[in-house]
Amino acid sequence: FRVTDLKLRFPGRMVASCDGVSLFNDPNNHRAFYVANPATLQVTTLPYLDVPPNPLYYSSCIARLPSTGKYKVVHSYKDLHQEYHWLVLTVGTDNSWRKINCQQAFGDDEIELDCFPVSVAGVIYWTDYDFLLDGINYFLAMDMDDETIVKVPIPSGCAEPCVYLKMGDYLSCFTTNLTSVQFDILVLKDLQRGEWDKVYEIGTEISRDVPRDLFFVLPLGWLDNDEVLILEALTFQGDLHLAYDLKKKETRVVDLSVCGSNFLPHIHVDSLVSWMT
Repeated sequence: FRVTDLKLRFPGRMVASCDGVSLFNDPNNHRAFYVANPATLQVTTLPYLDVPPNPLYYSSCIARLPSTGKYKVVHSYKDLHQEYHWLVLTVGTDNSWRKINCQQAFGDDEIELDCFPVSVAGVIYWTDYDFLLDGINYFLAMDMDDETIVKVPIPSGCAEPCVYLKMGDYLSCFTTNLTSVQFDILVLKDLQRGEWDKVYEIGTEISRDVPRDLFFVLPLGWLDNDEVLILEALTFQGDLHLAYDLKKKETRVVDLSVCGSNFLPHIHVDSLVSWMT
């Protein structure tokens, strides 16, 4: 892969991407959303969000349905009674958002959906919040095809913190100590059964090609058919972004200085796909 400056301006900030189509939010108006395809320059303004003025900034995501190829956008918000809801919209079809109450999925537990959800093969996962039920820790997912809520158990024996990323058509989980450079990587093989399989183990070979004062490593996403892992690394001199090749077991620094000093990275893969089907 290579770093390319598209030299194009898009509406607002990217908050999610799926199969070549990205979701943008206006930082000056958190109720305004857009979808865009950076490869084809197609842009659509979504219907305005009619929600209380206490938005969750990082709670929106986009998914493509494998069954139809259509795109759906979901947005989480907390109402004036402090209850959570999801708003769902089919891009290019719906003229308004549909509300789904998700409070019953948690019972009386405190919940937190203000995070970056993960979109994989038509399912959106809220992985940053887990809750205990009958001795098992779960997080929530929504199958966007039928908009049903699924409780997903975290991997057995997994100790927090975990990082969850899209890996092909699977959700991948990194069990890690954030002060370490060792990862066990598991994938969710069966959503309904909550079955996880270990597929990779990355050891200390990462540390040979990074600065000695490295003290924090965070996986960000996969590129090149899930053979290259992009990581954010912190040193006492500042942030670094690394690319680790799983086959070659090689690490190189990725120069993202073109982005400036203040940005949030998202994995986006170009496609000529359109939401107008």
